[in-house]
Amino acid sequence: MSVDLNRLLEVENKYDMYHMEIQGVHYWELMREAYLRYDVMHLQDGRIRKTKSNSYGFKSIRRDTERLSHFLDNIRAFRKTADVLVIPMHRRQWVDDRLICTYTDFLIRKYRCYELYVFGRFTDDHDDVISVFTSPYYPLCDVAFAWNKRFNKSKLNNIRRTVKEQMEKPLAELGEVSGTHLDLEEFADEAVGEVIRAGFYEKKYKKILEKLKPKVIVEITHFTFHSMIINKIARELGIPIVELEHGLIGYTHVPYNYGCDDEIVELPNEFYAFSSYTAKHVVFPQKATNVVVTGFPYYESQINKYYKDKVKKLTIVFLSQRTWGDKLSEFACEFAEKMNNTGWRILYKMHPFESEGWKNRYKRLAESPYIEVLDDINANLYEIFSQCTVQVGISSTAILEGLGFHLHTYVLLWEKDEIIADMVRDGIFESVSDVDELVRTVSEIKDRNNDDE
Repeated sequence: MSVDLNRLLEVENKYDMYHMEIQGVHYWELMREAYLRYDVMHLQDGRIRKTKSNSYGFKSIRRDTERLSHFLDNIRAFRKTADVLVIPMHRRQWVDDRLICTYTDFLIRKYRCYELYVFGRFTDDHDDVISVFTSPYYPLCDVAFAWNKRFNKSKLNNIRRTVKEQMEKPLAELGEVSGTHLDLEEFADEAVGEVIRAGFYEKKYKKILEKLKPKVIVEITHFTFHSMIINKIARELGIPIVELEHGLIGYTHVPYNYGCDDEIVELPNEFYAFSSYTAKHVVFPQKATNVVVTGFPYYESQINKYYKDKVKKLTIVFLSQRTWGDKLSEFACEFAEKMNNTGWRILYKMHPFESEGWKNRYKRLAESPYIEVLDDINANLYEIFSQCTVQVGISSTAILEGLGFHLHTYVLLWEKDEIIADMVRDGIFESVSDVDELVRTVSEIKDRNNDDE
């Protein structure tokens, strides 16, 4: 079951949920992406999954104590100020013997940057950028929560009571719109944790920003808890924030669609989009001119590096996704068996999160003599595209990137992704319904290639 996001936005706007606050914390804004996206919009059998109870307490303190060693890293970091403070993507890849965030690497090469890690540390750090790790604060935040839980229960109870008063009607109406029951008690428990965490981290991040004095902050995902706290503090200090697009975004994505026109301090000042398509579908409560089409520098550099114009190779690549790996691998195997001895080379590109253990999960694929499986997480996707004629996928962002290499693109509409469906209607992609249709379509491509020679 899926829910119309616009109906949810109407409820948010009706109750001004974006500005609901306790102790200066807009707790719904901190929770809405995870709550609406995962709990409300994607329901099964009309039932909502149980929300995660907060994990703050003495067990968390013991678990996170090892992160205190990162304070030593920060001693070096705070010696200088920064022109640009970068909050990079948590997922990195090896490029030219460097472990980089492809979205922000061009900044690091050009400006005096600091990277602010809000999700732990990497084992391989940049040599050309100073890093600040916030993970040492995790156990301290746990201490603060555990202290309040043990010795200041009245404070937590007051927060919980206020949440329930503010959210009783909005949550009930969201439940009506989504066709399910949303548990107010569970929501209130989770909101208490968010309020305590936010109050703790606002103080810490304010000290960091006042020390580093960045001229601008560049982030990849504004909707994470830590990024929203940083954005709020940065606005108070007059530091502009820019978010860079990191994937396919449209009118079904919760973090990039709002139902009000009022300023929301947890959002970036500007959003830099890959394309005019994204810019058209991002609905932030700010001026449209603040959504700017800038392209994707790393992607464009890779096209220039790997694209081989007029090179005709009968190669097809299947772009896998974790959620559809079982079904897509079976589809690819059946296709490969029917295309045997036709002159086509068939590749199957694993998603990085699938690479480990795929041979046990996809046994038919592992045993297929007709398919080359690409499971190296550091394989260069753009180099692979440069060797291909056709790409097949479902809803991966990689499908869009393949367009830059002029690949014949076919999507399987297994997932109710309205953005992909729109692109099919607009003629950007073609859809295929089954293996036999893909076989016929790909065979026609070969015939046209032969006629052109």
